[in-house]
Amino acid sequence: MNRKTKILLVDDEPEMLSLTSWILDSAGYEVFEASTAAECLESVHEHRPDLVLLDVVLPDLSGLEVCRRIKENPDLGRTFVVLMSGSLVSPSQQALGLDMGGDGYIARPVASAELLARVQSLVRIKRVEDALQNAYSQMEKRVEERTAELAEANEQLQSEIEERKRTEQKLRRSERQLRFLSSQLIRTQEEERKRIALEVHDSIGSTLTAIKFSLEHIVSEAKDAPAVCEALKTPISFTQIAIEESRKIMNDLRPSVLDDLGISATVGWFCRQFQSIHPAIRIERRVEANEEEIPEPLKIVVFRIMQEAFHNISKHSRADLVRVFLTVKDGALRLTIEDNGVGFNVKALRRKEGQIRRLGLTSMKERTELSGGSFTLKSRTGGGTTVEAFWPKV
Repeated sequence: MNRKTKILLVDDEPEMLSLTSWILDSAGYEVFEASTAAECLESVHEHRPDLVLLDVVLPDLSGLEVCRRIKENPDLGRTFVVLMSGSLVSPSQQALGLDMGGDGYIARPVASAELLARVQSLVRIKRVEDALQNAYSQMEKRVEERTAELAEANEQLQSEIEERKRTEQKLRRSERQLRFLSSQLIRTQEEERKRIALEVHDSIGSTLTAIKFSLEHIVSEAKDAPAVCEALKTPISFTQIAIEESRKIMNDLRPSVLDDLGISATVGWFCRQFQSIHPAIRIERRVEANEEEIPEPLKIVVFRIMQEAFHNISKHSRADLVRVFLTVKDGALRLTIEDNGVGFNVKALRRKEGQIRRLGLTSMKERTELSGGSFTLKSRTGGGTTVEAFWPKV
């Protein structure tokens, strides 16, 4: 059974406190009352409400300061706080309230229907936000647990290889096993990423879209109630932000365009996304490959190498031009990414294993070789960097 939504109502006027409390209680909410800032802060810690309706003018401390303290507390920061006032209602005063961390501002007097509508909208957004956060936490936990299991298996296999060094035949067999397990590790990670991305899309994404559609439908049906329409603008905006965040999570896990349209379209989409974030970096790309010429398992490998290389370019290269080439010629696939950045000394870098891992070079090399290809890195100080992955037979 779902618990009641908890609301903390803070008002130093007894009659207003009692009336508003009765309205919320009649609507099915679990209501806690406070008439001072001190009581409010104590009740927030004790009851952990989902929503705080906070009067701006209190006898012992400004409601704005109370709001700031709640929002700055790491344990309470996700609590929604809506400020209320019958006197401090100018646009600048409301803007100040939102700057202090408020999630909304209600100007009194306010009709009970409008109050309940705004409270209901904020509660829905709070639930979606909590669900999205929980889903993301569970996703991270699943990936970490699965990766830890495979990493442990990988370590055990490496120990076995060391024990079997005495004979070349056993060593080769163990190396083949290690390569297979490593490829399985990468494949399992990608499958898990894809599955979790689909779960986020089918559950959280669909729910967010439905909520936004419902709110927009209410607005379209409530044209004669401008106050209600105005009150729903903020919930609609918050819902859109949550939708965009869920899409970002899905694309970070596995871009849907790769499965829907293929690697050629994904290269174009990724370049556009990168350039929208880094407009100072110009990108030239050339794709000379038919989609059916590239095996499905290689497409995600190409994308991950490109993703890692572009991450290094944005973080370290200081380049203003990047060239991307993806070609298939005589049955061989070649991915080349080059920039005109500051470059680095490759030999010196290889002596620093930790730095190599931070740059993702080990990951790119392993992905390429485990999929049957070869990986090369060329760079010199002041002369840019070139990353190339080559598969002789696709």
